[in-house]
Amino acid sequence: IVSYNKMMKVALAAAEELAKEGIEAEVIDLRTIRPLDWKTILESVKKTNRLVIVEEQWPMCSVSSEIGYRIQKEAFDYLDAPIRRITSQDAPMHYAPNLVKQYLPSVERTVKLARSLSPDVEWSAEDSTRTDPEVRRRAIEIAIEAGARTINLPDTVGYATPQTYGEMFRDVITRVPNSDLATFSTHCHNDLGLA
Repeated sequence: IVSYNKMMKVALAAAEELAKEGIEAEVIDLRTIRPLDWKTILESVKKTNRLVIVEEQWPMCSVSSEIGYRIQKEAFDYLDAPIRRITSQDAPMHYAPNLVKQYLPSVERTVKLARSLSPDVEWSAEDSTRTDPEVRRRAIEIAIEAGARTINLPDTVGYATPQTYGEMFRDVITRVPNSDLATFSTHCHNDLGLA
């Protein structure tokens, strides 16, 4: 997984999620675009035989399109799968919240891309115990519709009581459409000593 700037958070989080499924992803932080350290990417492709590029640019005439061109030119025989890119939508950025939501990388787009590369995709609702229940249910519904088959509901801050945490799981499992298609998992912190 190759990325740079603030999309490195997305790349590192994706690698963490893949590690939970037993998939080891090498993450490369480009740090600079010019000069572009494409030889590091080339050596990674020779080892992994795959390339996923994550960036917050338009897909046309972007850094990822240059990397894709260079790697297919120099390492085509090493690739076991097509080069994949996650970018912003190919449209001008708007400031209306509903349009920004469609423009930027989303849960649905990320899960669909990961699903195409692996038979089991886990989606994690970061900080789920403090998320508005309606928003949490809708995000989980979208993730399941997109193909996620493991849904993780973490208590990231460690402030949920066991009763509150159990009620959240009951709410999600009983009220989210198609929840029976997914396996639910948990990740708890123990800041209050209640775990």
